[in-house]
Amino acid sequence: MSAIDSLIAQISDPRLRERLAAEWDNAKKEKKFGLVFEDHLPELLPLHGAKPRKGDLVCRRQGALKDVWQIKSIHAGVATCVKPSNEAHPSEPTRAAAEPVQFPVDELLVVREFGEPIFPALVPVDAVANGPADAPWHTLIEADNYHALQLLDYLYAGQVDCIYIDPPYNTGARDWKYNNDYVDGNDAWRHSKWLAFMEKRLKLAKRLLKPDTGVLIVTIDEHEVHHLGMLLEREFPEAYRQMATIVITARGVAKQGLARVEEYAHYVYLGSASAVPTPDDFLNGDNSTKKKTPWASLLRRGTNAAPFNRPGLVYPILLNPETGEILGVGETVEEKITRGDFTRQQANAFNPSRTKAEAWPIRSDGSLGTWQVKPSKLLELKRKGFVKIGRFDEDRISWSVNYLKRGPISEIERGELLVTGYEWEGGPAVLEYADQSDAPKRAKTVWHRTLHDAGTYGSGLIRQVLGNRAFEFPKSLYAVKDTLSTILGNNPKALVLDFFAGSGTTLNAVNLLNATDGGQRRCILVTNNEVSALNEQTKLKIESKSDKVYRVNQLITIDAHFDAPRLDGGRIYFINTQKLAVNQPLTNRGDGRQHLIWETLTNTARAIPDRFYVVIDEAHRGMTSGKGAQAAQTLMQRFLLGYPEVGLVKMPMVIGVSATPKRFLDLIANAEHTVTTHKVAVPAEEVRKSGLLKDRILIHHPEAATTAEMALLEEAARRWGQMTAAWGAYCHEEKEQTIWPVLVVQVENGSERQLTKTDLGAALTVIESAIGRRLNEGEVAHAMHDTGDLDVGGRRVRKVEASRIDADKNIGVVFFKTSLSTGWDCPRAEVMMSFRRAEDHTYIAQLLGRMVRTPLARRIEKDAALNDVHLFLPYFDTGAVESVVASLHNAEDVPPAETGSSRNLVVLKRREGCESIFAALDELITYRVNAARAQSPLRRYMAISRSLTIDEIDDDAWGQAKQQIVEWMGQRVAAIKAAGQFDAAAKAITQVGLRTLAVNNGSGVAEPTADYHIDASDVDIDRLFEEAGRAFSHGLQMEYWRAHADRDALEVKVEAIVLARNAAEMAKLESKAEAAFDALYDQHKKAIYKLKEQRRLNYEKLRLATAKPNEVPWHLPASIDFKRLPTDPLWERHLYVEGNGQFRAELGTWEAGVLKEELAKPEVVGWLRNLDRKPWSLEIPYETGGDVRPMFPDLVVVRKSGSEFVIDILEPHDPSLSDNFEKAVGLAKFAEKHGALFGRIQLIRKQSSAGGEHFARLEINQAATIKKLLLITSNPQLDDLFAVASK
Repeated sequence: MSAIDSLIAQISDPRLRERLAAEWDNAKKEKKFGLVFEDHLPELLPLHGAKPRKGDLVCRRQGALKDVWQIKSIHAGVATCVKPSNEAHPSEPTRAAAEPVQFPVDELLVVREFGEPIFPALVPVDAVANGPADAPWHTLIEADNYHALQLLDYLYAGQVDCIYIDPPYNTGARDWKYNNDYVDGNDAWRHSKWLAFMEKRLKLAKRLLKPDTGVLIVTIDEHEVHHLGMLLEREFPEAYRQMATIVITARGVAKQGLARVEEYAHYVYLGSASAVPTPDDFLNGDNSTKKKTPWASLLRRGTNAAPFNRPGLVYPILLNPETGEILGVGETVEEKITRGDFTRQQANAFNPSRTKAEAWPIRSDGSLGTWQVKPSKLLELKRKGFVKIGRFDEDRISWSVNYLKRGPISEIERGELLVTGYEWEGGPAVLEYADQSDAPKRAKTVWHRTLHDAGTYGSGLIRQVLGNRAFEFPKSLYAVKDTLSTILGNNPKALVLDFFAGSGTTLNAVNLLNATDGGQRRCILVTNNEVSALNEQTKLKIESKSDKVYRVNQLITIDAHFDAPRLDGGRIYFINTQKLAVNQPLTNRGDGRQHLIWETLTNTARAIPDRFYVVIDEAHRGMTSGKGAQAAQTLMQRFLLGYPEVGLVKMPMVIGVSATPKRFLDLIANAEHTVTTHKVAVPAEEVRKSGLLKDRILIHHPEAATTAEMALLEEAARRWGQMTAAWGAYCHEEKEQTIWPVLVVQVENGSERQLTKTDLGAALTVIESAIGRRLNEGEVAHAMHDTGDLDVGGRRVRKVEASRIDADKNIGVVFFKTSLSTGWDCPRAEVMMSFRRAEDHTYIAQLLGRMVRTPLARRIEKDAALNDVHLFLPYFDTGAVESVVASLHNAEDVPPAETGSSRNLVVLKRREGCESIFAALDELITYRVNAARAQSPLRRYMAISRSLTIDEIDDDAWGQAKQQIVEWMGQRVAAIKAAGQFDAAAKAITQVGLRTLAVNNGSGVAEPTADYHIDASDVDIDRLFEEAGRAFSHGLQMEYWRAHADRDALEVKVEAIVLARNAAEMAKLESKAEAAFDALYDQHKKAIYKLKEQRRLNYEKLRLATAKPNEVPWHLPASIDFKRLPTDPLWERHLYVEGNGQFRAELGTWEAGVLKEELAKPEVVGWLRNLDRKPWSLEIPYETGGDVRPMFPDLVVVRKSGSEFVIDILEPHDPSLSDNFEKAVGLAKFAEKHGALFGRIQLIRKQSSAGGEHFARLEINQAATIKKLLLITSNPQLDDLFAVASK
């Protein structure tokens, strides 16, 4: 709201107020020139430690900061509040009126406007000393940057050399605090408010800069670049300003129109400040040491170069024609004119006599010209060696003369151009450019360097340091360093200020610049405007709920640099459990670390056992139940049971918080002798009665699983609109802060090239159609981690962190994939639509558990519908929905996220000295079963016919194939109709039957309500038609549609969809296509064989694109992942070992026995534990039940035989297994084809005899055995072969 809007709102006469508001609206729509912006309502600052008093401006701790009230009175802990007079806004009917409203005092937070007295002070929080004692100290200030600048004005006024800031770009995204609190994405005054916001800070920044040499650098993108330039011109009228264009992503970001690759840097130079030379100009790609000659012609060219124009520059240069030495200069034409030899008008006609002893300025046409310098300047240059005589031109009868201009002379003075000698004493200088890779240059105003890529050297570097704690839009470290170098390259003691600090890139850039030239520059960072995703929602809740935790330094995040002997009292520490892994800095000594995090926790537990609490949220995660839990296998269990291996004692007080506590309780139940348990169970029914949980979950689903997803989305959007209207009416009537429900839409996953398989554009169109209006700017957001803001059909879908959804009241629709379960809490989420398939029922149950919180933390009595949550599941039939219900009310059975102990996961590398063994293994063959994607016969038939036409083998093949398949499709559709199956299938496509199931959230009772049908939308039909096309391939659905162009389009589409869904008829269609493929290949195989290799291989790939296994060379990697326990047995001679040279593995009894026999043989020099289904495994195909499956023989043994290695395959196998003989046949087929590459190929069993148990080995790699094995069809027959082999 602008100040004018506020003044108009205060007019009591409604007619006058309405007329002025209308006139002002018209005025705002008119064009304005120059920088015109409103001085908007002031920003607000929360004072967490201030006690609310009468007259104070306050906001609710859980509400928006801008939703301000004024306290009129306080009685018995309850404050009576009214809206301040300038907050009345009649255009918002759902806003609470100005009548008094009562709030508990402890729910209120005192706020201050700019202009009110605030006395900021700096409180020391921490210090990190990583450098030597004489290294410069940097300063990080966490505060509102406006008040921090006010404070810095007392300390550093006129002392800052350079201010570098990267302010919010005002894109409407919620990546800065000011935007979150004041500027809506659909705010017509967004630009004006941003300018008002920046103006306040730039005024203070100007006071901090050195008035004579200070420089301000502001980076910005296209949203505000021009407004910012005009603002800088207004605030710094006396300064010199420039703007550099910096390419930050060569790939470009395409939203609408051209792909944007650049951002901008505004430079503001105060006083005599200027850019300094840099090693690179940041534009030209070749920093070659070879440059053009610095010598330039002394003859002037172009206009005004005739004697008449410059007679003082026409004179002969006297020289020695034999040596080229300049002896002096003759009389100028100007002197001749002065003496009266001729007039100036006759100067051009002057024609001097020409000899080799004189050099005149003779132009290429033979006429007389002028020199570049006067005689006195020429003699000065001659004395320095900066003039030299060149070649004599016989045609012009004159010498060429060269000299050095100002540029090369300046290069000599800067040391870039070196004078290495003189051609003779007193003669011309011999020049050589210094190495240009190091020579200083002048930075251009357009920069294009790989190191300036913000993705690789901004976000990428941040992720390397902070992992997933990535900041939204960090600058390239090297772009910032280069920007600073253009100003501070010759100022090693500079003071730099950045009061919009986010990830700390500016400070790192200053350090990098210091490291480059040994400088002592210092940096001051001020941060508070970035929205941190880490524990953000938890911190906000603590600040809003606690009356004791309010200071910044009381909420501390333990990051990778944390190093302290113990934790301080009176603090709340946050730590991400990923940072406790064995490969993280917190758990390893190095880089000067004094205390491991385990030591810190242990010291704290011992020092203050009665005041040290470890709170584990989602405590069920990583809690393996049963007796094995005593081993403290996971990070969470270590807190409960201790972990002596790293020096961690059990924590004295652990509070586990979980909605599914069974695994947590199982753990402590099996450790009763070490853990004292205080169980605090809150029944769900009690929670529901408290009003914290919704009463019911209404699940809307089709009678049978359907793909009419858009129709259900439309119904979900209508329900969202109804809920929004109901909440608006209730809040208005009850004078509550308005609740804005959120429609949560879970989309499908995508691929490397596709963000999601769900059509977001179609989804938004359906939602807008359902609610009868266009979605507002900023109303649609997404929480997908793998992208930023999206442009969907001209609508901006902004990126938002999950923890910020509930607080951002502008958000009404949220798209997400799977990022909204753990740690997400949004009571406003009242309607959910999921495009996910039915196998995701447990995840959806977990997600719903986050949606059943009531927005007002109490049950609504007036309107029972406001106590419901709605879930729409198009791909869930009745059975799948029952699974969701079961998961909701039997949450302990929901499978937990998989956890793995870092103690057991190791990396094995090739054993030293085994190079020749691995070389021998590289000669072998393995198989990959189903490694290549099999293609359908239809796809293969279309592909081969198309290729035959392209390769001019059969010009008609492609057309004939399409025509033939369309005929077959028509036949199969007719067959479906003849069988009476078509009408029901078509109805399932064109209509959707809905059933509503009401689930009582307390009792768990599910009660069906009335069923109803809705028509599938055109979007659904078109999408299903496209899906049918994927089943047919090569656009055959469109060929079918074109062939029936004279019929109803919808009818034809439905026929194609029904056929694609009919498995029996599709099988017949595929069978015809397979026979056609074989016939076509056989017909043209001779011509195919004559093609070049690349094209011939294309046909070969098509011929083999079936489910048949593929043979490939066996290549083992340099290292492999392996899982083992630290107590597993040691084995020698394994080909892969840990860093200590050892190999541990728990082998089966038979495997261990066979291996011991093998290792007893001196010729065995190595072996490999061949794990199942690894990318590097030795894989052999076998057939079972008509399918081809892979087997992975347990042991690969390497024997030395003379100078060669022999590779054996050993497979200990239980004879009781049903696939015993089938695997034996598979090994026989493998031996028949590849046996020459191997030594022994053995199937091994443990057998009993009079002498005791022993291993019986069936040697398969023999012709006679192979022949017998290929004939067997049962396990008894294999038993007989073993019996014979054992005799």
